Amino acid sequence: ESLQIEPRAIELSGSRARQSLLATAIYSDGSTRDVTEFVSVACEPAGCLQYEAETFFPTEDGNGDVTVSFEGQSFKLPYSVSNAKSNPPIEFRNEVLQVLTKSGCNTGKCHGAASGKDGFRLSLYGYDPEGDHFRLTREHFGRRINLASPENSLLLLKALGEVAHTGGQCMEMESESFELVRQWIRQGARLDQSTAPEPTGIEVYPNRSVFAKPLGEQKMVVMATFADGTRPGAAFVMARFDKFTQGTAFVVRSGKDYSPNFPTPVNEIDRLVNQRLNFLHIEPSDLTTDEQFLRRVYLDLVGLLPTEQEYTAFMQDASPDKRAKLIDALIARDEFKDIWVMRWAELLQIRTSNGISPKALKLYDKWLRDYVHQGASIDEIVQAVIPASGVWELGSNALSAIIILLIDGPWMTITGLPPSLAKLVTSKRTIRESLPFSIRRRESLSIPLQVEQSCRSS
Repeated sequence: ESLQIEPRAIELSGSRARQSLLATAIYSDGSTRDVTEFVSVACEPAGCLQYEAETFFPTEDGNGDVTVSFEGQSFKLPYSVSNAKSNPPIEFRNEVLQVLTKSGCNTGKCHGAASGKDGFRLSLYGYDPEGDHFRLTREHFGRRINLASPENSLLLLKALGEVAHTGGQCMEMESESFELVRQWIRQGARLDQSTAPEPTGIEVYPNRSVFAKPLGEQKMVVMATFADGTRPGAAFVMARFDKFTQGTAFVVRSGKDYSPNFPTPVNEIDRLVNQRLNFLHIEPSDLTTDEQFLRRVYLDLVGLLPTEQEYTAFMQDASPDKRAKLIDALIARDEFKDIWVMRWAELLQIRTSNGISPKALKLYDKWLRDYVHQGASIDEIVQAVIPASGVWELGSNALSAIIILLIDGPWMTITGLPPSLAKLVTSKRTIRESLPFSIRRRESLSIPLQVEQSCRSS
């Protein structure tokens, strides 16, 4: 058993700074448990930090260490407190908008919808701070904000549920969120100055939780990082701050007795599957019967059911490695390669609905089919399909296919035509007509025919 404390340092700047603590016990079987409410916390020197409700608050400027203890184990992390007595103006983007996000006011099912809700619209999750500020303070003659009496602002009355509100009550009168918005209105409901720091990213703790049984509970801590290097703490259940989102993995085990009996792995994939099943406490399924295996392997590898003769031959084969031999035989068949041609064609969107002519589509398909049947690897196909430049030779299906792919995306410049076609080319129109495929969009075409791709999208 080990104890994990997050974040690894406490850095508070300003009287409104907060930092939540997260303590996780990790057990020998890999499961975890949130033990934040059971730890003891001691600060040295005392007096700079106050620890209450699993959160640190600044009291005096200073530096030191925080010791977190649980069941005989201790963890020490440094702390730093600065400007503990300062009370700078409340920031609209980094504080007020985040209260609205936490309360769910600017979500897609509320005022963050494209058309808003009940005549009031906010940008989705606060993506447009300036627009949100305008709609809050100036739209409809500023009816939502009351600078003379902040407590009677329609924004707060609806949040408290004291005025009819479709979303119901989303704030408590004595909450820190309510007080922050009220103080912002009291300070004039101003928009942030241009020097206000902007968020640059977020981190979510813990990055993974493994519940030993269902119905477990886990606290989450979200840390936002700002352009000026500050990291004020937050403890939102939803891992979203400003325009940034971050996820964390939760694993819930069954809680039942676990005694796995894994078959001997035949290859690296088997080993990795066994390792994952063991981590999730999932017992492996029994091996398939020969009939089940035969049906599945045929459908997976060649997309066909076995014939009667193939079925009989496999069922009568008594060799211990007959499954491995069948897999090798199916992989060597043309149908297996055709399955991969189909998958690549779907990935590359080889279809007439993309504007590719039937003739060009056939050329593209033939080139791809030849490449796959020759045993080209994935990286070789990618290098052939997306080159920056290439020379076209008369009758080359490969470059024809490349041009067809790229002509629907990046802008193209075509130069360098073989002598056999040079006499046919007298204009851009003639070039298009002389190519063995159609071009829907082009930037410039000239002689000779060499394909160059610029870094601009069409």
